[in-house]
Amino acid sequence: MRSKGLQIGNILKDKLTGARLVVIGLSENEVQTRVIDPDKFSLPEGWEAESIPLTPEILVQTVFAKDGTDPVSELDKYEYEGIILLADEAGFLFIHGEAVTIIYSVDELQNLFFALMGRELKFQ
Repeated sequence: MRSKGLQIGNILKDKLTGARLVVIGLSENEVQTRVIDPDKFSLPEGWEAESIPLTPEILVQTVFAKDGTDPVSELDKYEYEGIILLADEAGFLFIHGEAVTIIYSVDELQNLFFALMGRELKFQ
Protein backbone atom coordinates (compact mmCIF):
# COMPACT_ATOMS: atom_id res chain seq x y z
CA MET A 1 0.00 0.00 0.00
CA ARG A 2 1.34 3.41 -0.89
CA SER A 3 1.75 5.86 1.95
CA LYS A 4 1.75 8.90 -0.33
CA GLY A 5 -1.46 10.85 0.07
CA LEU A 6 -2.61 8.97 3.14
CA GLN A 7 -3.17 10.58 6.53
CA ILE A 8 -3.65 9.14 9.98
CA GLY A 9 -7.33 8.34 10.42
CA ASN A 10 -7.95 7.37 6.78
CA ILE A 11 -10.20 4.34 6.37
CA LEU A 12 -9.01 1.50 4.12
CA LYS A 13 -10.01 -2.13 3.65
CA ASP A 14 -8.25 -5.49 3.61
CA LYS A 15 -8.01 -6.79 0.05
CA LEU A 16 -8.72 -10.42 1.10
CA THR A 17 -11.50 -10.11 3.69
CA GLY A 18 -12.92 -6.63 3.15
CA ALA A 19 -12.36 -5.82 6.85
CA ARG A 20 -12.26 -2.06 7.48
CA LEU A 21 -8.90 -0.69 8.64
CA VAL A 22 -7.90 2.69 10.02
CA VAL A 23 -4.45 4.22 9.40
CA ILE A 24 -2.69 4.69 12.75
CA GLY A 25 0.88 5.35 11.60
CA LEU A 26 2.78 6.40 8.49
CA SER A 27 6.37 6.41 7.36
CA GLU A 28 7.95 6.75 3.95
CA ASN A 29 7.87 2.98 3.37
CA GLU A 30 5.13 1.73 5.69
CA VAL A 31 1.46 2.19 6.45
CA GLN A 32 0.40 0.98 9.91
CA THR A 33 -3.26 0.08 10.28
CA ARG A 34 -5.63 -1.22 12.92
CA VAL A 35 -8.73 -3.34 12.29
CA ILE A 36 -11.85 -1.32 13.12
CA ASP A 37 -14.13 -4.31 13.85
CA PRO A 38 -12.62 -6.24 16.78
CA ASP A 39 -14.44 -9.42 15.64
CA LYS A 40 -12.16 -9.44 12.58
CA PHE A 41 -8.98 -8.70 14.51
CA SER A 42 -6.98 -11.70 13.30
CA LEU A 43 -6.51 -11.14 9.57
CA PRO A 44 -5.34 -14.06 7.44
CA GLU A 45 -1.79 -14.38 6.13
CA GLY A 46 -1.35 -12.38 2.95
CA TRP A 47 -3.73 -9.59 3.92
CA GLU A 48 -3.10 -6.22 2.29
CA ALA A 49 -4.59 -2.77 2.82
CA GLU A 50 -6.19 -1.05 -0.15
CA SER A 51 -8.30 2.04 -0.77
CA ILE A 52 -12.09 1.77 -0.64
CA PRO A 53 -13.65 2.94 -3.92
CA LEU A 54 -16.03 5.85 -3.32
CA THR A 55 -19.61 5.06 -4.34
CA PRO A 56 -22.88 6.99 -3.98
CA GLU A 57 -23.94 4.50 -1.28
CA ILE A 58 -20.81 5.19 0.77
CA LEU A 59 -20.98 8.94 0.17
CA VAL A 60 -24.47 9.23 1.70
CA GLN A 61 -23.23 7.32 4.78
CA THR A 62 -21.19 10.44 5.51
CA VAL A 63 -22.52 13.97 6.02
CA PHE A 64 -23.12 14.41 2.26
CA ALA A 65 -26.67 14.29 0.91
CA LYS A 66 -27.87 13.84 -2.64
CA ASP A 67 -29.08 17.20 -3.90
CA GLY A 68 -30.69 16.43 -7.26
CA THR A 69 -28.75 16.87 -10.48
CA ASP A 70 -26.43 19.61 -11.64
CA PRO A 71 -28.32 21.69 -14.26
CA VAL A 72 -25.25 22.18 -16.47
CA SER A 73 -23.62 18.74 -16.44
CA GLU A 74 -26.80 16.76 -15.60
CA LEU A 75 -24.70 14.67 -13.17
CA ASP A 76 -26.00 13.61 -9.75
CA LYS A 77 -25.02 16.24 -7.18
CA TYR A 78 -24.03 15.63 -3.55
CA GLU A 79 -23.53 18.50 -1.14
CA TYR A 80 -22.46 19.37 2.38
CA GLU A 81 -21.95 22.93 3.65
CA GLY A 82 -20.97 24.28 0.24
CA ILE A 83 -18.81 21.33 -0.79
CA ILE A 84 -20.33 19.96 -4.00
CA LEU A 85 -19.38 16.64 -5.57
CA LEU A 86 -20.71 15.51 -8.95
CA ALA A 87 -21.01 11.77 -9.65
CA ASP A 88 -19.20 11.01 -12.91
CA GLU A 89 -18.29 7.65 -14.47
CA ALA A 90 -14.65 8.28 -13.53
CA GLY A 91 -15.36 9.16 -9.88
CA PHE A 92 -16.71 12.16 -8.01
CA LEU A 93 -15.80 15.57 -9.39
CA PHE A 94 -14.89 18.35 -6.98
CA ILE A 95 -14.81 21.65 -8.85
CA HIS A 96 -13.11 24.64 -7.29
CA GLY A 97 -12.91 27.63 -9.64
CA GLU A 98 -11.35 26.28 -12.83
CA ALA A 99 -9.69 23.31 -11.09
CA VAL A 100 -11.33 19.89 -11.20
CA THR A 101 -10.25 17.11 -8.84
CA ILE A 102 -11.53 13.57 -9.28
CA ILE A 103 -12.14 11.76 -5.99
CA TYR A 104 -11.86 8.00 -6.46
CA SER A 105 -11.66 6.64 -2.92
CA VAL A 106 -12.81 7.14 0.67
CA ASP A 107 -9.32 8.15 1.83
CA GLU A 108 -9.14 10.86 -0.86
CA LEU A 109 -12.56 12.18 0.24
CA GLN A 110 -11.41 12.18 3.88
CA ASN A 111 -8.31 14.19 2.95
CA LEU A 112 -10.29 16.70 0.86
CA PHE A 113 -12.87 17.13 3.61
CA PHE A 114 -10.20 17.69 6.26
CA ALA A 115 -8.37 20.21 4.06
CA LEU A 116 -11.56 22.20 3.44
CA MET A 117 -13.36 21.87 6.77
CA GLY A 118 -10.51 21.40 9.26
CA ARG A 119 -12.21 18.39 10.85
CA GLU A 120 -12.61 14.66 10.28
CA LEU A 121 -15.31 13.33 7.97
CA LYS A 122 -17.90 11.38 9.98
CA PHE A 123 -19.59 8.18 8.85
CA GLN A 124 -23.03 7.06 10.04
